[in-house]
Amino acid sequence: MRAYCVIVNQMETKQTMLVAIIAIMSLPALSIYAWQTTTIYSEQNAVDTALQFVEDSPTYGWDGIKGSIELVKVYKMRNPNAIWEVVVAFTSSNAGYGDRSDQMVATVLTDHVIKVTVEGDLITSAVTDEVWDELSETEVEILSTSHSEAEEIAINFLKNGPTFGFDGVPGSIEVIEIIAAESYPIQYFITLTFECRQAGYGDREGQMLAQVFTAHEIRIALSNGVIGSAIIDNSWDELIQRPVTVSMTISPDHAKDLAVDHVINEYHELTDASIPEDWTVSTSNHGGSVGSNNLEFSGAGWTVKVQFPEGHEPVYEIIVEYDNDTGFTWEGQIDHEGNIIEP
Repeated sequence: MRAYCVIVNQMETKQTMLVAIIAIMSLPALSIYAWQTTTIYSEQNAVDTALQFVEDSPTYGWDGIKGSIELVKVYKMRNPNAIWEVVVAFTSSNAGYGDRSDQMVATVLTDHVIKVTVEGDLITSAVTDEVWDELSETEVEILSTSHSEAEEIAINFLKNGPTFGFDGVPGSIEVIEIIAAESYPIQYFITLTFECRQAGYGDREGQMLAQVFTAHEIRIALSNGVIGSAIIDNSWDELIQRPVTVSMTISPDHAKDLAVDHVINEYHELTDASIPEDWTVSTSNHGGSVGSNNLEFSGAGWTVKVQFPEGHEPVYEIIVEYDNDTGFTWEGQIDHEGNIIEP
């Protein structure tokens, strides 16, 4: 009788264990390891984190234009540690970077590109236009680029870009002009011409295109070996692959001519002053904020200093000096449409 009871108890124990195993198997597998919590950071997590940072960043936060933030590219830098580089474009209503509350800034729409590095849910790096550190709110250390290096960088950028890469004519690239502006950071402005076999810009795969050789001009600005802007035919931004707002923007040379004509017409002591047929152009170091460019035009007793920010619609700061008995000096502004703004 005692042996029988032992056998019955063993059978009941096995049945109980079987029921317990079945109950556990019926639950989601994750519940077995509920104490192990691991957050997976996806590309969308990185993008959301970066976009929120840009919106709150010192530069955009000070004068960023609402609705101008645009995702350009996302790169996965390391796997499986989920490190992403998120490239974002935005537009500010003034030149410069960071909180400019105590600065005199040029009122001009300024396009920016910021590269944000996201590790998990943390921002570890955020640099705007390769020159401004948004985390430390300081300028990025600038390295010098030689004239030949700048030319090579610009040509390679064009060759490898979507527009020329799609149907550019080999051997058609020609360097038209290189200007080294005395600014901080030092910038090169390089103008290139080239031809494509079809009309249009960028990667035109799948588009209906006019089969006609098309001549183009691209203006590239670079510093520290990095392309800051690249505009084709004043119509297409080759850097971020989107159209630009086309507007009538005068050149620094035109701004100089308008300023000289203005002072001759408005100031009697310059009535007999002659205007040189050929001006000598050089870079100038007469101050300016971060990202400003400085050119100096001289000839026949005239010195005209032109300071302007990089952008599609610059406001030119002008200083006109004429070496006569009165030591004439005039300072003012000329907007991108050629309108004189008296001090």
